[in-house]
Amino acid sequence: MKHEMESCFGKTPRDWQYDVCCHLIEMGIPKARVQPEAVFLVQTTGGGKSLVRDTVAAATKGVTLSISPLLSLGADQESALNLEVYDDCGPIGAYHLDEFSTVPTKQTSIVKEALALTSDTTKCIILFSSPQAIVENKVWCDMVAKLIDNGILRLVCVDEVHLFCSFGLSIRGEIAALKPCLFSKLVVPSDDGSTTTVCPVLVMTATATKNTVEQFTKLT
Repeated sequence: MKHEMESCFGKTPRDWQYDVCCHLIEMGIPKARVQPEAVFLVQTTGGGKSLVRDTVAAATKGVTLSISPLLSLGADQESALNLEVYDDCGPIGAYHLDEFSTVPTKQTSIVKEALALTSDTTKCIILFSSPQAIVENKVWCDMVAKLIDNGILRLVCVDEVHLFCSFGLSIRGEIAALKPCLFSKLVVPSDDGSTTTVCPVLVMTATATKNTVEQFTKLT
């Protein structure tokens, strides 16, 4: 993990970043016996939360899906990632799905690239999206379902979760609609009758209360 952060992004992890990254990465290693689950990461704005997501994505390869209720935030993070990632990290691509909501040729290209990944891929793709892009666009919704079925979706991130919850419980029905479209698909039954989450969910915010956690649970 330390290698990925330094070689990909030129940063040395702080102690808390190292701990969170390692915990999330262990969730994807069967021998570690750490079950995937939701992890709430609360840090100040500009405190390094996004670097945790990007480092875990680079370390685990496959596809990371990052959801934000703010279109401008997703667009800015996609642009910054494509500009700042170091070449010696290996192939990393970032796409903002909302940007291509009306471009069928680009949609086809992104879907083809993502679904071509195999379980042992050395490539990393980070998809940034608003809730409505997935809920309202069948192309993206079907792609996410196939990524889950194929075991290629390695991390789901919900950014600015306090806004996600606020909008989802009031005026933004598409946020609540993510439950059947995405979050319910992340939970699968086990042979013993219990359930298993197929990949970790990183929940990020600069401000959170117990109510935020309860609201997020209700929505997802």
